[in-house]
Formats: sequence, C-alpha cells, structure tokens
Amino acid sequence: MARRILIKHTGGSRMHQTDEFSADGLRGITVGRSETSDVRFDPQRDDVVSREHLRITPAGTGADDYLVSDLNSRNGTFLNRKRISQPTPIRHNDVVQLGLNGPEFRFELDPAPAASARPTRLDDGSTGLTPTREVGVAYGDAPRPIGRATVERMLGETFGKVKRESNKSLWIGLAALVLIAIVGIGSFLMLRRNEAEAARKAEQQRQMLLQMSELVQKPKAADPAVMAQIEKIGKDLKKLAVAPPTAKNGGGAASSADANTPYGQALAKAMSDYSGGNAMAAYQQAQNLITMDNTRWEGYYVAARAMVSLQQTSDAVTFFRYALQKAPADSRARIQKDLDAAQRAAGQ
Repeated sequence: MARRILIKHTGGSRMHQTDEFSADGLRGITVGRSETSDVRFDPQRDDVVSREHLRITPAGTGADDYLVSDLNSRNGTFLNRKRISQPTPIRHNDVVQLGLNGPEFRFELDPAPAASARPTRLDDGSTGLTPTREVGVAYGDAPRPIGRATVERMLGETFGKVKRESNKSLWIGLAALVLIAIVGIGSFLMLRRNEAEAARKAEQQRQMLLQMSELVQKPKAADPAVMAQIEKIGKDLKKLAVAPPTAKNGGGAASSADANTPYGQALAKAMSDYSGGNAMAAYQQAQNLITMDNTRWEGYYVAARAMVSLQQTSDAVTFFRYALQKAPADSRARIQKDLDAAQRAAGQ
C-alpha cells in the first residue's frame, strides 16, 4: 500500500479538512497563505499565518522520519505546544500550530507506523517574536490549598535562612514562596469571609507582596532596615493565615497556587531560573505557566522579565501588556512601570 501523509486540520478556519500527499518521492510540503503553498490558508481569515510559514521535509534517515522547519514566520511555529527555532523531527500524530493562538493541524502517516512514538518534545525554546494572541487551554481539577500550619512553617524556615545567609538569590526565592502562600491564603479568605472582608484581606496581601518585591530588588540585601521590614511582613502574613475549611462547613475551592501543584512548582522554578541568571530557562518555564493557565498574570510577567534580560525588548513589551491586563489592581502600577521602561528601550 502506498504511503500517504495526511494534514488533518484540528483548529482554525480549515477545521475538519484534510490535505493528502503521497510520501513517495516527496521533496517537501510548504504551509502558508501564499498561492504557491501546498497547504494554503485563507489570506484574510488566517492573518496570523505568514505567506510562507513552515515546511515539512523527509529527514532522509527512514521512511517514517520527517522534519518541520519554521520559515522565519512572524508568529512562530509550535510543535506539540513548544516553539521551534530549527529543523525538528515530526512524527505520526504530532500537532503543529501556526502562531500561539493560530490554526493547527495533526501530522499523520497512512498507514501508521507499527509502533507510533510519543509526541516530539522540544528540549530548548526560541525567543523569537511574541505571538499576537493568547492560547486557549483546558484546565484540570484544582488541587488542595495550603493550610495555616504549612504556611507558618514555610515562612518561619525561609525567614530563618534569610537572617543567616542574606543572599540575593534567597531573597528572590523568598518572594516566590510568599507569592504562592499569599494566593493560597486569599482563596480561603474568599470562602470563609463575606465579600467585603475578603476584599480587604486580599488587598492587604497584595500590598505586602508588592512591598516584598520592592525589597528583594534592593542592592544591599543585608541592610538591617530591609531585614526588619521583611520580618514584619512575614509576621503580618502569618496573622492573615486561616485554617482550611472542614467537611462540617462544606469545604471550599482549592487554590491552584499550592506549592505541591504543577503550577506552583513551575512558578517557583521560573523564579529560581531567573534569579540564577538563566533567562532562557525562565522564559521556557513561563511558557509552561501560560499554557497551564492563561488567565493568570505571573507567567506573562516572568516571560517579560526574561525577554528584558535577553534584550528582546519588543517581545518584553507584549508580555508586560498581557500581564497588565490580567494582574490584580494593586499589582498594575509595578507592571506599568516595567512596561514603560521596556517601551523606552524598544524605542516605542
């Protein structure tokens, strides 16, 4: 039976359509809005797709081996939700997306390989140009939140280390831990207090987080005045901690900021990578955060800071704008300040 390549459109204006190509003697398949593209998208409706967006070619190592290459497209090519920057192996059932929120298709071989491999995973990312629209993702069940005892233990241990070490990396790690704890506590407050009381507590928490963020960026972390301020914030945060609801009072929604959840762990890893000077790794973690939950601002903010470190100021401006749209009111002044600085650096 002759081998065929199937391009099955799973998203965008061509959803449910299929392009078929014979694998025998295939030189390549071009995808874009150009009239000469083998897989052509509508020039008007699919405006996130470049005229010549990507190309699929035989790898030359086996009958089932192919490569997908981005052709310097404006919005990038994503293989299984990871942006590619160089020719990358593509296998049966891999998903390709043109732009972060653009049309997508599934690459299939017919007949399928005897033992289909898992979807390709990209080891390193590309900074490139920032996509123009957000990706929509499905969210899983929310995990269990942090309880009072856990918050107090985590804060107590961390502040103890700050006193002993006074290390800049530790200060930044502390900020990430406080962020995770604050969001978990705020979730409980929204369940156990009336609306006005919950809003007041949430505002206090955000103000404390902003204070902590300002303090960790001061050049002399060992300054006694700075340490005294952070100790005070830590004590205030402990006072705001509440016990988790019990089965008797009906329980409550779990917080996605729990340190043991994938989102909380990815956020802590992104902050750690950024504070350690590995901006590229921080950017990759930020992309994971956006994919996990694109309604939250933290992933966009970390991505923006990483882009600043990588001198990709135009991309940083876009990520700062997304973060500004999604951040709570009391965090926006800080983000606006960073956005203004990035716009000046980008000449905007």
